[in-house]
Amino acid sequence: MTKYLPFTIILTFLACSPEPRPIAFGVEQCHYCKMGIVDRLHAAQAVTAKGKIYSFDAIECMVHFLQENQNEKDMAHLVVADYGTQGKWLVAPEAQYLICKEIPSPMGAYLSAFNNENTALQTCKDGQLLNWQEMKNKIQK
Repeated sequence: MTKYLPFTIILTFLACSPEPRPIAFGVEQCHYCKMGIVDRLHAAQAVTAKGKIYSFDAIECMVHFLQENQNEKDMAHLVVADYGTQGKWLVAPEAQYLICKEIPSPMGAYLSAFNNENTALQTCKDGQLLNWQEMKNKIQK
């Protein structure tokens, strides 16, 4: 029995791997602002290394939450909704961010995430394109 213990521990660890999950739109509340999460194009999610999941109605809510409450390095996953492909998560630090007055977001920052800058600029030519760090600096409270 003890010769299988290391194998069992590894399998247990792999089975409990923290991953983002689908948000129950219209049911869940934003962890930061407590509004109902209904907008599928601006949602975000943070997952800790221990598997605790925080869902947000807007990217800026996740950014404020991280600035106030959590060290970004403690997160196993930071994901944002891809504005260009409904239902798809993007890895937050790898996404391109667009601030565009033509695309309102739930909290009023006009902030959307895209898979690449070409798609973002085709969606809104007059928008401001930012990477993860630039966006976090701009969204600071």
